[in-house]
Formats: sequence, C-alpha cells, structure tokens
Amino acid sequence: MKTEATQSALEKVLTNNRSIDKNKIKRVLLLYDNKEHFIGDSCLTVGRLQLLKSFFQNASIDINWRDKRYTYLYTALLKNNPYINKYSDFDWSEIDYSNYDIVFCATYEERKLLEILIQKCFLDINQFSPIFLSISNQMLLFRLGKLDTVFPEYEELSEYAAGYEYTHHLYISPEEKEWANKWLEGNGISKNERIFIVLDSSSSRAKLLKMDVYFEVLSYLCKIERSKVLIFDEKNIGKREFYSEWLGEEKVSKIIFSEKLTLRQDLCLIGSDYTKLVFGPCTGLLHCASAIYNHFLNIGVSPDKIPRLVTYTGKYEIAGQTAQHWWGAAPLIDCLIIRQTAGGKEILLLSDLDDQEKKDTTALLPCNEYTSSMIIDFLAEQTL
Repeated sequence: MKTEATQSALEKVLTNNRSIDKNKIKRVLLLYDNKEHFIGDSCLTVGRLQLLKSFFQNASIDINWRDKRYTYLYTALLKNNPYINKYSDFDWSEIDYSNYDIVFCATYEERKLLEILIQKCFLDINQFSPIFLSISNQMLLFRLGKLDTVFPEYEELSEYAAGYEYTHHLYISPEEKEWANKWLEGNGISKNERIFIVLDSSSSRAKLLKMDVYFEVLSYLCKIERSKVLIFDEKNIGKREFYSEWLGEEKVSKIIFSEKLTLRQDLCLIGSDYTKLVFGPCTGLLHCASAIYNHFLNIGVSPDKIPRLVTYTGKYEIAGQTAQHWWGAAPLIDCLIIRQTAGGKEILLLSDLDDQEKKDTTALLPCNEYTSSMIIDFLAEQTL
C-alpha cells in the first residue's frame, strides 16, 4: 500500500466523518468480522444491533460477515430481527459502499480493509462519500485486549452506548413455535407432558459437571412424572447409544434426541410451548434461551409460561471473567455458583450475592466440584 494513497484515504475519511448528522443518516452497514464464533458471544453481539437502530432512528441497518463457514450461525440468530434490514456474507471487495451513509467496522483487520477501499473506492477520491468508523474495540472479544485500529471512533455513539441498557432478544415467530410443538408431538411428547431441555456440551470441558454427576442429575429428571428430557444431537454423533450405555433403555425411553436439526430449529424447540426447563453449563444455547424468552415476555407472554432457565458456573479459566459478566444482564436466568467456605462447599444463586461478592472470584470452585445432590436439591425446589 502506498503511503501517499493511505494518507489521502485517511484524510478523506476524516473529512467525511466531520459531517455526521445522525438524524439524516439513512443507510448503515456494519462489517462484522470476528475471529471467534461461539454461539453465546455471537448471541450477545447480535443483541447490540438494537443500539445502532436506537441511535440512528431514521436509518436501516445492514450487517455483513465474511466467513461463510458461520453463515448458518448468524442467519439462525438474526432471523426475524426487526432491527436489521439485510444481512449478507460478501467479501469486502464485493460490497458497493456507495450505497451507505456510514460503514462501521468491527474487525481485527482494519488496515486490510483500508487497502481494499483504496483499490476499490478511492480511485476518484473526491467522489467518495461514505463515513467509515471503527467499532472494533466495542464489539469484539474483550479478552484479546485493545485493538490497533485505523478508522476513527464515533465518540457520540460511544457515549450513548455507555448508558444503553441491553436486553438481548432472539425472535421466534408464532409459525416457528408451532413447528416446534408439532415436531415434539411427532417425536413422543404427549399433550399433558413437559419438556426438560438438558444441554450437555460447552466450548470448554472445564465448564461441565463430572460425568457421573451429570448422569445422576439426568436420572433424577427422567423420573419426574408427565415429562420428557430433550437432548440436542445436531451433528448426529450417536448420543442415543451413548446415553443408553449410561442410563439403560428404561430411562432413555424418557429422552427425545433431536438429531441433525439445524441450529435455528433447535432454537425453536427451546421456544416451544412444552418447554418447562432449560438446564446446562455457561454455554451459548442458554444465552439463546435467555434471549428467546426475553422476547416472549416483551410481546406479552405471561410470566407463568416462561420455563426455568438454570445455568451452573464455577471458576472461569480466563482471568477477570465472572458469572456476573456473562449473566448479570440476564434476568430470567437462575445462575448457580459454587464456592468454598469455612464450612465446606456451597452453591448459591448469583442474584443473591451483593455487588462485591459478584466480583470476588477468590473462593470460587471449578464446575467439577458440584455434587449431584447439590444440583438435584436445587431443582427439586423449583416449580417444574
């Protein structure tokens, strides 16, 4: 990249950025280009799109990601989202930026984007009008530290975001909920039964219960009358056979396995009328469950129709991470923590801790310290 071209491009960007009138902005594009694509992180990121729409009230918002391997993920999370006009998975060089008033960049490769803009857009530098702004440090994973950005940030938006209260939503339509109900009925659920969804995987083994503890908890749920357990097996890796070896055929007969369904279909099952419990580790699908039922409450679903959403957490592997960071803004989640006290191990709800305790990680124990009786005793107290 030529230094002269780079300097001219940046000068033009800065000139354009001085002319922002948020009330006159009609078209906004977000270039979202994360390096990590976990379901939970992505669900929380998608929830921030309402911020852009709230700030640019007269604008339509488009989002584009480049990595087509994760198109299934973002389309599953963005379907029916009222804050989005359009989503796409184009390469940066394929986008016609002249269609937009503002382009926000959330990427680790802002310099590479600038190179493409120089080649594509700045051939006639005086005719180039879009405003380019960086939102990378606000939207990308915090644990990777502050990024080396090229484009300027929009201070007015940053100030607005600092006071904005996020409530993350995923939008399951009535038609999708009806599909989920019919699928469950076709796969063994009776009209008078309930579904307990049990999540058995996470991005890290350290977030999971010990195997024997997990199956003791599962056995307890299988014994509850007028209910069945739902286990996701989206990759069809043979969970039915594995669970049979641990539980035996009688208990496995109480389990429905959703095999080879899409992520969006699994989200619809979470939102079914039969769902009365979603239980699992600090994992993406529980973030999704929280967002689904936030939306249902928002559109008037009675609180007594909302299932129990229970996650268990322990000491996080990455320094500085806490249950409060991940679940503090999820009012429907019962978040369990486990810690060491002078009298032994105890579990508590995150919501029962004071502000200082929510930040204190010194006494936290890893998730493999949970016992089955701890979990079962807690679930037995719930209205399932």
